[in-house]
Amino acid sequence: MISEPAAVVELHKKTGPGPEFALGPLYSRAIGDDLQWEEVPGLGEQTLVGSSEISDGLRLRVRDGGAVFTFELMFFDRMAEAPDPQAAPPARLDPETLTAAAVEDARALMAVLRKD
Repeated sequence: MISEPAAVVELHKKTGPGPEFALGPLYSRAIGDDLQWEEVPGLGEQTLVGSSEISDGLRLRVRDGGAVFTFELMFFDRMAEAPDPQAAPPARLDPETLTAAAVEDARALMAVLRKD
């Protein structure tokens, strides 16, 4: 499996990101994402994690002051391109393990950005 991580930081200088942040999960459903959103305590002012029963990956959104951090982690199975009939199918990744890793990475990135 190949991991394709992405991180985006949005800075809101004139207005707080609270109302816009709250619309994020509604917006993702409107565009057809099948993500199920849950609160994640202990990171920023508000953190949401979206995961799917269908795909391996997740989206972590953190609101912290005037910043919104969005982390996406997706896995792609390159074996699907040229499957080996002898190979066992890859195991599905545990969403709790992915969430814990994404939260750890988010904390590290946020700490580095605060120093500047």
